[in-house]
Amino acid sequence: MKKIYILLFTIVIFQIHAQSWCTPGSTWHYSTIAPSSGYTKYTYLYDTLVGANMCNKIKHEVHGVGMAGPFNYSDYIYTYEQSGVVFKNNGTLSTPHYDTLYNFTGAVGTKWRSNPSSGQACAQSYIEITGSGSMVIQGQILNYKTIFYKNYFYLAPQMSAPQTGIDTLFERIGTRHGMEFITGYNCADMTDVGPVGFRCFSDNQINLQMSLVACNYITGIDEADALKESLIINNPVSDFIHVNIIQSATGKAKHVVLMNQLGDKVYDGNQLENEFKIDARYFSNGIYILQISSDNAIISRKLIIQK
Repeated sequence: MKKIYILLFTIVIFQIHAQSWCTPGSTWHYSTIAPSSGYTKYTYLYDTLVGANMCNKIKHEVHGVGMAGPFNYSDYIYTYEQSGVVFKNNGTLSTPHYDTLYNFTGAVGTKWRSNPSSGQACAQSYIEITGSGSMVIQGQILNYKTIFYKNYFYLAPQMSAPQTGIDTLFERIGTRHGMEFITGYNCADMTDVGPVGFRCFSDNQINLQMSLVACNYITGIDEADALKESLIINNPVSDFIHVNIIQSATGKAKHVVLMNQLGDKVYDGNQLENEFKIDARYFSNGIYILQISSDNAIISRKLIIQK
């Protein structure tokens, strides 16, 4: 079983080694965009011919909870790579139309738009490469590009708004944004200000957890709010972490995890009682994340251990 790590963006420069896009077993998880709660999953299935190009067929699944209740749906996207540039089919299978999704080889200053034909707002949106380097991730040397994006959330001419930010584009992995980065019907349908929660990536060689939230976890909005309001802990902590959940039924299983800043679990267990304590006398001073989940609810709290 592959060991899971939290990816730290500590940059180490090495000789460049090109990596293929969509390696065997590639799977991505992202959090859905508010006000919904849930996750989006992308799974590389196999290669298939679309028009004149041999494409990666990637299943796109969305699982979540919204104001109207649970929702689940899926479709497929098709990409191919040529000379380090990844193209995505924004047309149909019978009439494909390929736009740039990622550029792994462009020089600093290179710009692209994913869906330039979707109107004025999309014509003003772009991604620009601002730097490059490489990093060792679980024994694999992956190239990356630092990027700046300018994006328009576009519903109508009178309702367009620019969004800007920075991100890192990794070979094989992509960006912390959803895979359909600056694309979709109205240019910015699949993006948001700042990174959409990048939860996990895995293929046949690496397995990364980018978030404290489980890869395929759905947080029920109402349940999570109730748990958050009912959770009482002492903070800072000098010896024992005292936890009291005042609105949860006794005897209901609660999964409790305590992680340090590196993402290492220093405590992982199940609790049935609403009030319990965790012995922190042997933990090092520092900042920790306490995560408690029960049914469809999950909540994380930052706490400080200071002796």
